[in-house]
Amino acid sequence: MYLKENKFFDEGYLGKDKTYITTLIDYLNLNYSYNINFNNSVNGTLEYYLKATITAEKTNNQLGTYWEKSYDLTDVKKKEVINQRNVKIRESLNVDYQKYNELLTSFIDTYKLSSDGYLKIALVVKGNPKVNTQDTIGVNSEISIKIPLSKVAVEATINTNSINNTKEITKKVELNDLGHSFFKVLFIFDLFLFIYFMFKHITYVVHNKKIDSYNDNVNKVINDYSSIMVKVKNIDLGKINIVKVSTFDDLLVVYNDIRTPINFIQTEKESRFIIVFENMAWEYTINKGEYDG
Repeated sequence: MYLKENKFFDEGYLGKDKTYITTLIDYLNLNYSYNINFNNSVNGTLEYYLKATITAEKTNNQLGTYWEKSYDLTDVKKKEVINQRNVKIRESLNVDYQKYNELLTSFIDTYKLSSDGYLKIALVVKGNPKVNTQDTIGVNSEISIKIPLSKVAVEATINTNSINNTKEITKKVELNDLGHSFFKVLFIFDLFLFIYFMFKHITYVVHNKKIDSYNDNVNKVINDYSSIMVKVKNIDLGKINIVKVSTFDDLLVVYNDIRTPINFIQTEKESRFIIVFENMAWEYTINKGEYDG
């Protein structure tokens, strides 16, 4: 990690596993080491390149992203493999951190979003080397580093464990009955993994539909009755008698009688609509938990 000239750090370079101030970062010096081992000698070509991906994630425990875009940092390079069981690929690159930091900041400011962003820089390796004239081995993998992005001068810790844990990649192939049995087991495992992720995806979709239903109901009430509603951060009901009403229509009946504005309070768990008059209060609540069950 190379720093801009400043009056705080004597050295212009900080090593990995440190904590960095994002506004002081000049550029990143990245060095990738990729090893792949085969049980049998292979022949063919491996293609590799470096790719950067900017992601703007949603905040407040919301799943998904607002925006994601990838950029090829290098041209595709080729590694010829001739009768080898071990292949090594080395690649280095200096990355302009502020370029991507400013790009994400511009996106967030343009659309007035609250977002957590990061930059992922990956070494992508692909190819189909052959064990013999018929059998091929599909290679499609990457090793990457994820770097936080921020539009303010905050501390950002870069975790390089992902590189250290994945740079030794082994793909074993046996061209005998044991090897074929291995691939059968792998197929069954992949099938169960597919079913598991499909179940998670369906659960996620159903969950989001329930949350959307909750938001739609709350927003409809706000939009329809904004002229008689006041949004407040909190309200003291300590010494007031509170009447819980079952529907918003019931709350409207009270409003039509006393003509006092409806107070609106929203938290992560619920949306509350309250009318306060003298020593009485009438409250209608929409619980998020009723939709998130």
